[in-house]
Amino acid sequence: MSNEINSSIIAILGKTLALINPSMRRTGICLAVLMVIGVFMETLGIGLVFPLITVISEPNVLAGNELASMVFGEIDETNRTLILTVLVIGFFFVIALKNGLLLLIATSQARFFTRNEALLSARLFGRYLNADYRLHLTRSSADLVNHVVSTTTSVSSHAMQGLLTLGSESLVILFVVSVLFMASPLITIGAVVLIAPAAALIYFAVRNRLVTWGRISVETRQRVLQLVQQGLHSIKEVTIFGRQPFILGEYEQARKQLADLDAKVRIVSNVPRLWIETIIVGAVVLGIVVSIQRDMEIGNLFSAMALFAAATFRLVPSCNRILMALNSIRGGTYPVNKIHTELHKTAFASASNDVTQSAPPFRNSITLERVSFSYPETDTAAISDINLTIYMGETVGLAGASGAGKTTLADILLGLLKPQQGRILFDDADARDHTTAWQRSLGYVPQSVYLIDDTLRRNIAFCLPDSQIDEGRVRRVLRNAQLEAFVNSLPQGLDTSVGDRGVRLSGGQKQRIGIARALYEDRQLLVLDEATSSLDTQAEQEIGIAIDKLSGKRTIVIIAHRLSTLRQCDRIVYIEDGRIIDTAPFDELAARNAAFRKSLELSKL
Repeated sequence: MSNEINSSIIAILGKTLALINPSMRRTGICLAVLMVIGVFMETLGIGLVFPLITVISEPNVLAGNELASMVFGEIDETNRTLILTVLVIGFFFVIALKNGLLLLIATSQARFFTRNEALLSARLFGRYLNADYRLHLTRSSADLVNHVVSTTTSVSSHAMQGLLTLGSESLVILFVVSVLFMASPLITIGAVVLIAPAAALIYFAVRNRLVTWGRISVETRQRVLQLVQQGLHSIKEVTIFGRQPFILGEYEQARKQLADLDAKVRIVSNVPRLWIETIIVGAVVLGIVVSIQRDMEIGNLFSAMALFAAATFRLVPSCNRILMALNSIRGGTYPVNKIHTELHKTAFASASNDVTQSAPPFRNSITLERVSFSYPETDTAAISDINLTIYMGETVGLAGASGAGKTTLADILLGLLKPQQGRILFDDADARDHTTAWQRSLGYVPQSVYLIDDTLRRNIAFCLPDSQIDEGRVRRVLRNAQLEAFVNSLPQGLDTSVGDRGVRLSGGQKQRIGIARALYEDRQLLVLDEATSSLDTQAEQEIGIAIDKLSGKRTIVIIAHRLSTLRQCDRIVYIEDGRIIDTAPFDELAARNAAFRKSLELSKL
């Protein structure tokens, strides 16, 4: 049996409490106190039914009541009516006050859960954003998005609400049953003996299924999200290759499975209410029949019937809510365990995540000393014993066949991957001691620049609020990235929307926006990873001009398969099987290195 099924309510309670945002815990305590007061008010409202009905059905009972005599004096026909009026009006105000308090509690609960859900989702999202880069190499984005958007919602709607409902409704039942016991011990004990086993039978019959359904639901929602992403992100391939029937068929199958699971959960949620309602009403009827057979006085019988009717009216939904809460908690076991694991086992990228941390000055050189790295679950080193110095203002090209280790080396330079051996020094500072600060000195242009569905201005000043965007700097980087003429030709200029992932732009324009974005940050070292590999010759030349204008002003590292991109580099570092084979200026390397010369011949350069 899986760990999820074996998880006890106590274990889930502990993990769920740990998932409540610290800033919300005081609110949660206040809410719990309010709920106890609300339960007391509900019990008081039900408890007042018995004396009220007794006074109405047997007015003479007041004459022998010491409390009534102390408050109202001698009881006669005149003040008996007054007393009854005061009791009825008092009962009304108790009910009104109780319902007002319950409305306040319901409002507070809704805000507590929705706010905590938002904070939990943001907490997990922040964890992923600050996670070790290797997490993103081994996990699908659909998996991470599903947990941030959907699984956190399940934690709130199933586990958190379920536990709160379980606590509050258990108190209601405890208080109400205590009142019933004081009024009629025999009937109360008999009802409990009948109802408790029935409720337990229902719970134990479905609890393991709910855990399994909860796990399958999370996995199926991830699959649904993955299919939507695949279909929309690869719309060209899907259309050209005619894969719409496959994508849609898989999606419909996953949605059908999800719908079937939701239907099962709804059916299981309705069964307890009908079952418990039948048992409770049967128990009350049996108690009344027994009381009649025992010749109970009609006044007492009438009062008892009214009390038990009022109690039944409250206990039926309470019992049902408790069973639904237990089922909901069991269904939320997998999401709670999953989010708890994600938050506590997802490693941060570094000990320091302060994005405002400034970088130590980089004035002379970057040095890699005996750097080696292997990816998890692989026996072969991606790069091995790398020794390389890059000087300030130098443009260095990294060349080599696919899989040679160029991108791994770039990721280590970017601080995304940490060397398992060796170290990186900028001037005399060890990058391991200043990971975040080191990254604040880097600019990066990937092979496929990610563009948000927004204006050109907001894509260049990436993820900055409008109030912090420097318009003058935006204009300067447009010129340096060879984008000024293109932007000036647009009717809306920098306010032009680029579309989803830049669909309204050419490949060259996207790459130049990537360069402009990196330049806007005014970083000392630029890393261009295959920035021209998907471009035509003209677009490549335009990017080359943009890079050439930066020569000497920035330290630049260029990774490229297309060797023509590397001609303007001060020197080329040739990598083979994870090792640096040779380094020299372009023409000198071509003359003396057979492997590089062969690559040139294949490229027809």
